[in-house]
Amino acid sequence: MIERFLPLIFQICDRYIHIKDDHSSSNNSIDFLQKMYKNDLHIAMYNRQTEFKYLRQLILDLMPIITPKFIYECKGSRNFLRELFVCQILIDGIDAICHPDTLNHLFHLYFTTAIQPQSDLIKQSHTYVEILSHFCAMNGELHKNHLAIELTDVMYEKELMSQFSRVLDCHGSLGLLSIYLSLTDILNDIPLASDKLVRKKIYNRLKHIDERYLNPENDQAYIIISNPYDKEDKLIDEIKNLIYYDLEESINDNNEIKKDFDVQHTFTLLSKFHCKIYELIEEQYQRSFLTSDEHFFYICGRRMDSPNYKTKEQKYVIEGFYLY
Repeated sequence: MIERFLPLIFQICDRYIHIKDDHSSSNNSIDFLQKMYKNDLHIAMYNRQTEFKYLRQLILDLMPIITPKFIYECKGSRNFLRELFVCQILIDGIDAICHPDTLNHLFHLYFTTAIQPQSDLIKQSHTYVEILSHFCAMNGELHKNHLAIELTDVMYEKELMSQFSRVLDCHGSLGLLSIYLSLTDILNDIPLASDKLVRKKIYNRLKHIDERYLNPENDQAYIIISNPYDKEDKLIDEIKNLIYYDLEESINDNNEIKKDFDVQHTFTLLSKFHCKIYELIEEQYQRSFLTSDEHFFYICGRRMDSPNYKTKEQKYVIEGFYLY
């Protein structure tokens, strides 16, 4: 303690005081640590991304030691266990241990045990420690659980979006995604709907959605959106009324009676329709995509029971026959 630990503590305090007194020093926790430790700062301390990368590689290096051979040789098992250890155990554990209150309490316990009886160790220290808070400041966004991808992440990632579209197509729900994307563009145009040309564009896109996906006579692409058991659910009727009454009349050049177009009502109604479509897509996402081969392949690689799954020199014995 005296020869090794205390000199390090004094060295850290000395660096901290000098950097803190430097008025040109940045308030950013990452810059602060880099100025303070310079080349002594561990690579995992630079940001959350490098920390994840370091921990993932560490787990992969330890995998042959801590797991049986048949698990380590399976790519899916390796990736699954790596993400499980890193995202669910190590990161949360490191964050908990490095919390200022936890470290302060550990120091308090260490120094009080040597000079106080066991009966006096009930009280805990909750004193705020400024120095420790700098080392534990979040240096990036909170980590995401890579084993449970959010639908919003899927929507904005090209590779995942392609796989999600394939799953929706297999379940006959690809039209939901098409409606959602069209409505997203339409909602962006609504603030400019006072312009007649913009209203014509909105009208044509909504009419296309109605004729293709909301028409019961189109058996190939028709999608049931309203709840048939809920008499109060008249969303689709309101959408059709918006298309063929409000919008159509507002762009009709032959209409002698000019009706004012209610932009706010249109935006509110289409936003409600947009949210309804998102809920239906989310239902398909939870029920179909998260259990699909596409999602499993993105997270862990090919399934072991997939016909395309094969590792080098993999061999199974079934009833006396060798399968390679």
